[in-house]
Amino acid sequence: MISNKVTNVFIKTRMIPQVNDDLLNTIISCKNLEHLNLSGCVQFSSTLFSKQITRLNQLKSLNLNGCQQITNDNLCKISNSCKHLEEIHLNGCNRIDDQGIVDLVSKCKKIKILSLSGLNLLTDRSMISICQKLQDLQSLCINHIQWFTEKSMMMIGKRFKNSLRCFYAYNTLITDNALSDIAINCASQLSVINISKCKNITNTSIASIAINCGKTLTKLFLQNIECLSIHSVSLLGKYCTQLSTLRLDGCLNLMDDSILSLQPLGKLKILNLSNLPKINEFSLIKILPSLMELEELYLYENPRFSDLTVKQLSMTNPKINTLRVDKTVFVSDASIIPFTNSVSYLRVLNLSGLQSIHDSSIMALATSQKFIQKLYLSGCKSIGNDSLFAITGHMSSSLEVLKIDDSHQFSEDALSSISLLKGLKILSISHCVHTTNNTIDLIGYNCRELEQLYMCKLPMVNDAVLPALLSNLCKLKILRIDGCINMTDRSLTGIRFLNRLCLEVFNCSDSRIGCGGLLTILQQSSIRELYAWNCDYITDDILKTISNDSSSIQILRLDGCKNISDKGIRALIQRCPLLRILNISNTKSSDETLQTVAGYCKRLKKLYTNNCTKITSSGISAIAYQCNELSILNASRCSNITDNAIIDISLKCKLLKRLILNYCPKITSQAIIRVSVGCQMLKEISLKGCGNLDEMGVLSLSTYCKRLQYIDFTDCHLVTDLSILGIGRECLLLKSVILTGTGVQDNGAVEICVRSNVNILTLDLERTRISDRTVQTIAQMCPAIKNLNLLNTPVTPQSIQSVKHSCFLLTNLQSK
Repeated sequence: MISNKVTNVFIKTRMIPQVNDDLLNTIISCKNLEHLNLSGCVQFSSTLFSKQITRLNQLKSLNLNGCQQITNDNLCKISNSCKHLEEIHLNGCNRIDDQGIVDLVSKCKKIKILSLSGLNLLTDRSMISICQKLQDLQSLCINHIQWFTEKSMMMIGKRFKNSLRCFYAYNTLITDNALSDIAINCASQLSVINISKCKNITNTSIASIAINCGKTLTKLFLQNIECLSIHSVSLLGKYCTQLSTLRLDGCLNLMDDSILSLQPLGKLKILNLSNLPKINEFSLIKILPSLMELEELYLYENPRFSDLTVKQLSMTNPKINTLRVDKTVFVSDASIIPFTNSVSYLRVLNLSGLQSIHDSSIMALATSQKFIQKLYLSGCKSIGNDSLFAITGHMSSSLEVLKIDDSHQFSEDALSSISLLKGLKILSISHCVHTTNNTIDLIGYNCRELEQLYMCKLPMVNDAVLPALLSNLCKLKILRIDGCINMTDRSLTGIRFLNRLCLEVFNCSDSRIGCGGLLTILQQSSIRELYAWNCDYITDDILKTISNDSSSIQILRLDGCKNISDKGIRALIQRCPLLRILNISNTKSSDETLQTVAGYCKRLKKLYTNNCTKITSSGISAIAYQCNELSILNASRCSNITDNAIIDISLKCKLLKRLILNYCPKITSQAIIRVSVGCQMLKEISLKGCGNLDEMGVLSLSTYCKRLQYIDFTDCHLVTDLSILGIGRECLLLKSVILTGTGVQDNGAVEICVRSNVNILTLDLERTRISDRTVQTIAQMCPAIKNLNLLNTPVTPQSIQSVKHSCFLLTNLQSK
């Protein structure tokens, strides 16, 4: 019995699976409870919660993040009983709609902190009610909510002008007008703003933030704001001198002058400049001496950064504790060794994918930085056993995250030494082919704090390790054993674990796991993501058997399971109301499955039906009318799909970002024109082998879908140079352009290279009519290109050589 004197209850990670109705009864028996955190607890029932929450009339803060069973009725009970509530977190409680929020804010008027991230059923009605009923709101989180319009968000600034301090609107449709209004009205106290991935934001509102909130703003998140430029960034540098955190990663139009303008921000502690292909490292090197307080620097996926930057950090920024330079290509031992010897308090280092890092760097790191917590070495193929022994020998008391996947060079003894790292929480040893059962047994027995374990494609490991592993790792949330071809059901079938498992993500794809193993896992855990692609042992009967234990599944992959059909998939889908992502590619599914999905999974966001030949327009139309939040549709090789289905998608699925219809011969430009007009957020379109696509369809894409990054028109013979010219002029964010077998010539190809130059990573011009002019333009204008296909084109060896000499990141060049 818990004492009535208890005022604060927080559920630790390892206890989350144990919080069922009985334990909830015990917790809520503390009538004087003021702070209750049930984040991630999904085992208690919403009915019991509604009944018991009425006891907690002293409650001030409540955290229900990820409790997907919470409904409007629960919020109604909370609002009636907890009149003193000041803080409530409902992130991920996606059954809640407007009525629940209206009830909550109408009666709990003292709320100061309100978190609603991912509640995609909310509309303007909720926001209007929040602004009308609450008076002193200090923090508002509406991340990922796509249905709040300018009308309701214009009310935020005026209503909370004297109280709002933190505003989180990541990946929403907030506009310049609404954001500027918030900045102007809340200028005196607004300290945190997150508007990353907000597609409607321009330099105008960023400038307003800088001018009005400069004296109070401490954290600003602007990643992936595509139109951000020197015009607003320079104002941030001039006015926002109190900034301690600034994220500009993915703002593809930023250039060196923008980076130089950050020099006055001497209080910066966290700076993210990753994935900015247009900047040169010399601009950052110049401002680093001014950033004396810098503690975390993120520079991943910047092809123009080298040892010079890391050496500068060593000399001028001794407080650095976090550095990410993964995928920067040119960083080597020459800078990492002096860096590890000069900084005093390194906590996180990511060197993944750097081929110029050798044992000397890792050994210097291990001996000089004994308190490092997170180390990422994925794909560092030039390091060997000595590095791993140094890590396990010197970092055993501090290391929490270690990733060494895609490293075939480590021996069994070196891999077994990982068991000395008893504080590990995340471990990835995928593709470390010398891993054995003994290695996994040692890790499972000694590393009891593990929460995530990635052990994909380990050919010498079998299912004998699973019972002990799952029993010992009581905090494990993510387990990947995909590609372990010796994993079967034998050791898991019929097993009852002493405690309920914490497991939320299970990947047994491309293994021999069947009914017994899946049933054991699903019955004794709350799986949210189940990946079982290419599992030949999964049948309709198995799907029916596990369906009763699948209510918490949000992501389901069954692609390539050849022995399943409508009968089994429908039985499972009917029990998965929270489903967000479904992949049934290469199965025997038909329209019946899609109609069931449409009826039961209305919040579906991603659907993959590649090569499901029984699916027709009827099934796709059902998805369009019922699943309006759809953002990705892959219906390649569904040869019975016609324009009518895609037109329905264009009318109902306004949030569509990826459309893949390869080898759908009945699709014409009529459908693509409608998609262009209706789905203007489109980032990727692939119409490989759609022979009826002509220049009108492509020109409509260039007119309306200016955010396109990936296009594939392979073997669309009616696509001409004129239409590609339009794509090149209007779509300035292109990263991958595949035009194999089209009518493109020099003018179109050159336009793409000139306009999207630094963004282009992949360019496929096989079987086109380009000449040396295009290739020379690529050599001059596309420094970041990695994949280039010039097979069967009339280009000369001399022009090919110019590309090889100029494009240093080119890893895949195909030419005749």
